[in-house]
Amino acid sequence: MANKERFQNPTAGDDLILRLFVYNSNNLTNVSNIEEVSIYLLDPQEVSANNPTGKRLIETITSGITQSDTGQYYVSVNLESPRYTIGNYIDVWTVELESGDPTSPIENRFEVYPD
Repeated sequence: MANKERFQNPTAGDDLILRLFVYNSNNLTNVSNIEEVSIYLLDPQEVSANNPTGKRLIETITSGITQSDTGQYYVSVNLESPRYTIGNYIDVWTVELESGDPTSPIENRFEVYPD
C-alpha cells in the first residue's frame, strides 16, 4: 500500500511514518536516546476507572528508529490488519533527553481511517 504521514488519512495496510520533533528553547535539539515507541489503540471497550482513555497496547518498537536531522526522528509502521483497525491511536516515544536523565514519554496521536 501507500506510504503516508500521520495526518494523511492512513488506512489499514498502509505504511505509516510517525515523526517526532524535539525542541528546546524553540530550537530543534537532539535527544540522548530513544528507548522505544509504544503504540496504543484508544479502545472505548477498555475504558475504566484505572484506564480512563481506554489505552490498549498494540505494538512496541525498539529498532528502526531513525534520526533524519537535528531533533527530528521517525519510525515506519506497517498498519497491517487485523492488528491495526479503524480507530484512534497514541504513539508514545520514550526518550532520554540528556545522558543520565530519567526517561520521559512524549505522546502523539494518529487515526486509522476506513478505505
